[in-house]
Amino acid sequence: MAAANLPSPQSLQLINPTLHVEVAMKRDFTKRTTAQEVRKVIKEWLCASYRYVSVGMTIALNEDLEHMELVDFIEIAGYSGPPEGNTSNVYRLEKMEIDIQPYSLCEDHTIRDSNRAGERRLEAPLCMIRAARVMSLPHAMLKDAWGSLVFDDNLGTNLLRHMVKHPQNHSNLNYADIFSHVQTRMIGVMRQPGLHLATFNMNRVCLLHGPPGSGKSTLCKALAQKLSIRLGGIFTSSVLIEVNTNELLSKFFGESSKLIATIFDEIVRAAETDWERFVCVVIDEVETLASSREAGISSGECKDGMRAVNNLLMGLDKLHKLPNVQVLCTTNLLSVIDTAFLDRVDTKQLVPSPSSSAIYGIFRSCLNELVRSGLIDTKTIQTDSVPLLPSTVQSTPSKMESALDTATGEMTPEPPKDEKWNIISSKEVPTLAATNVRFHNMPQAVGPRVLRLAEKCKGLSGRTLRRLPIIAVAMHTNSIVSLEQAVSALEASAMDQVNGKGMP
Repeated sequence: MAAANLPSPQSLQLINPTLHVEVAMKRDFTKRTTAQEVRKVIKEWLCASYRYVSVGMTIALNEDLEHMELVDFIEIAGYSGPPEGNTSNVYRLEKMEIDIQPYSLCEDHTIRDSNRAGERRLEAPLCMIRAARVMSLPHAMLKDAWGSLVFDDNLGTNLLRHMVKHPQNHSNLNYADIFSHVQTRMIGVMRQPGLHLATFNMNRVCLLHGPPGSGKSTLCKALAQKLSIRLGGIFTSSVLIEVNTNELLSKFFGESSKLIATIFDEIVRAAETDWERFVCVVIDEVETLASSREAGISSGECKDGMRAVNNLLMGLDKLHKLPNVQVLCTTNLLSVIDTAFLDRVDTKQLVPSPSSSAIYGIFRSCLNELVRSGLIDTKTIQTDSVPLLPSTVQSTPSKMESALDTATGEMTPEPPKDEKWNIISSKEVPTLAATNVRFHNMPQAVGPRVLRLAEKCKGLSGRTLRRLPIIAVAMHTNSIVSLEQAVSALEASAMDQVNGKGMP
């Protein structure tokens, strides 16, 4: 069976336009009726209070509403469906289906790590799973994982959609967003009442492949977190099982295959004990367990490796019948993986190294976090008197103002064309769209400088790119600096790294 690719923009025309609203609760709510009531109250209030919303915006709470004392914040988390013809991510509510999912974050005491003794254990049979790290979802440790991912396409959202479709209504989800949407749809389909799973060869196995440092492992865990939220209306609880592949390998003949068989039996037991529990299994560097048997035979390797691969394949076949299990795998070495394993993969997706636009997004998020934390000072700002194009002096509207201005066609008044205006240095790195539109004729502004640097950093891994800004501030400054000075430090560190002289 060929592995599926992510849906094309043309195929997305078949998906109903849907906004995904995530409601973070202050404390755990145990009754499903409470969740249903929260969904109803918030949906009615949103439709009555807002005409337009934008993806990523946080909704101000109305404390007079019922159950609002339980709510921490409300976020417009994503959009799925046909392209709306705008690049601002602003959507009109009356044209959308609204998928509202309340959730509460689990704390760290729910974690059990097979390598750490003395931790509070989860309930049986989860506490019996060896060679794995187990945590309840959604978890506080993963709350920022999804937002840290920067891709050119909606990779995560499309994959998420492939994994979820609610049985009674059509849910639609956003390379991180498309990924998550695809996966959530698939899980919902497989739980459709009366559906005979034996008719279909769906294993709910997804394989992410690509160069080291491209974000595959983080995407898997972020996807598991997102799935646990989006599937809140289907499952009452969720758990993440991170398989430690190194612990499954043994120097003793025949022991590795036994350990692999045992952990899959334990996963099956955990899934069958509670059909209302969603189990997400993550196997990082799966080539450790699934290396090609043909290559092993031709090179004269010990047949113990072949037995290990056989037991891995049989373990995946056992999970095939369980609609509440999703398997996410990663590899840097797609060419060495056994063909029988690849044949069991439903979704095989390349996660490439960041492009220049994605690198810009990574640098932007890191620099703006340094601004937020106070390591970059934006209170003392510099000004330069230069002639500006009218569009460059328009004030930056808030998210809600942007939505309303887009809808009504209202424009910010333009200044006289021949006057000189003071450029006030940015208080943060602007979006790529703002850089291209507002600052294209200002090469020394922060946005264009970061964009030029991003072009020079193509080929670096996402892991390296994420640590460059903090290393730049530590190595090239000795006190709190302005944003412009921080960008200069980043330029120095990045060029050292590109030229092979840097610490990262």
